[in-house]
Parts: sequence; C-alpha cells; structure tokens
Amino acid sequence: MAELNNPEAAATDVWREVFAGGPYTSFKMVEIVAGLLGMSYSDILANPAQLNGFNPDFVTEANITEAPLLSTWSSLTGRCTSFAANVATLLEARYPGVFNFQYYDVGRHRVAHCESTGILIDSSSAVGPVVLRENQEWTNLNGVSGRWKYINGMSTYERNSRAGIKRSAPMERGRAMAACLKEVAKQGTLICAFRYQTP
Repeated sequence: MAELNNPEAAATDVWREVFAGGPYTSFKMVEIVAGLLGMSYSDILANPAQLNGFNPDFVTEANITEAPLLSTWSSLTGRCTSFAANVATLLEARYPGVFNFQYYDVGRHRVAHCESTGILIDSSSAVGPVVLRENQEWTNLNGVSGRWKYINGMSTYERNSRAGIKRSAPMERGRAMAACLKEVAKQGTLICAFRYQTP
C-alpha cells in the first residue's frame, strides 16, 4: 500500500492534469461505436440513428481496458464518465491501496467516489475533487448546480426541485462506460467543448 498523507491534494493534482489535458467531447466515443458497428463518418452524417444499433452489453470490465474501448476513457478527451474513469484509474495506479473508486450513474451523468477517502470525482465541479463522506452533503454552486449526498453506499443527486432526486448504487467502471456509450450512440451527436479552470 502506498503511503499518502493528503489524498485530497493528490486527487486535485490528477484532476487538474486530466481536466487540462483535453476537451469534453464525444468524438472519440462516436468513432469507436461507429467502428464497432462497421460505420464510417459518412454513414454517421447520413443517418446518425444507425448508432442506436450499439449494444452496451458488449462493454465489460474485462474489455474496457483493451482496444478499442480503452481509448473511450483513457485518452485526453471524453465526457463526464471518461473524465471520472481516467482520474480514478490514475489515482488507483499511482497510489495502490489508498484509492478504490466506485462509479455512480445519477441520470445521464456519472461520477466516481472513493469510500475510504471520501474523494468525489465529478467533471462538472468548479472546484475540482471534493471530499464527500458518509451522510455529508456537497452543493456545487458553480458549473452544474446541484446537491450531492452519499448515504449507506448510495449516491444521491438533486439538480433542481423539478428534476427530482436521482439515486444510484455503485457500479463498476465498465458498466459506467457502457451507460455513457449507450447515451452517445442514442444521441448520435458530435460535441466538443473546451474546458477551463480558474485558479
């Protein structure tokens, strides 16, 4: 087990590294899904609905670490799930035995949470990783506003009173990425938004 005096500082360093590393984008994911379906970019432009043929059950914890799926989360680009998976995996690799992340799907948005350190990795956070311990609440006032709670191993998130509360049990990284890729395939939208962080 690697010794680490300040898990929050280590998580902040890795969060910033990944955040600054590349844009929020679905391009790589659409490319991989299309490739798995035998589609070209011309096919996507002609009929993006063809991406709906993607079966998320294809994605497993075993094959998420192999090509071509590895590049959907371990490269410098991606969406919220890719970001959380990349940060969490880097922390687990650099500090074995310190971090052990679980993933949570809170309604078209996925985060990673480490029960032992309380570190929450959320790409929409304006302050980087936060410590969210059992029965604590965190309100994200910048970026995507909402309230997070972690209670009895369940993640709860309330974006606003109209949307209601989303609850999620922990899931493996492969299941989280499968949910993300399913959304990308269903939407068939190519998006690229550049990230920035104020000091």
